[in-house]
Amino acid sequence: MLLPYLPDPMAFGPMLESLAEDIKRSKTEGRVVMLGEIGLDGGARMRWPPGARHLYEEKYPPSGLEEEEWNRLTPFKVSMTHQRGIAEAQMGVAVEQGVSISFHSVAAPGTSFHPNSSSILDPMTDGKVQRWKP
Repeated sequence: MLLPYLPDPMAFGPMLESLAEDIKRSKTEGRVVMLGEIGLDGGARMRWPPGARHLYEEKYPPSGLEEEEWNRLTPFKVSMTHQRGIAEAQMGVAVEQGVSISFHSVAAPGTSFHPNSSSILDPMTDGKVQRWKP
């Protein structure tokens, strides 16, 4: 029921490239740079698309708010696998650019502190993202 109202998926590669360029530019300008806030949220839920507001008016009656101010949450959680992939990609940009990160973890301690078979940062390899080896 909600799918027709969702925006088209956006490629994350161009966003990461833009992020890297922003960091480079800021460093060139002599600014102190840190990437953040990135992280994981065990309770993260998707927001209702503005065009689907009518689907949930019984629960959230019209309030006169502008579309961009309407921030209701759906019951659909954002998967931890997706969140971790996004966070790891952002950490990879930070490592490549030589900047620190601000990392948050909300209700996700196991996922945040225990690497699985995905990548982790290895400071012994000139800041390259390496695969975790058990």
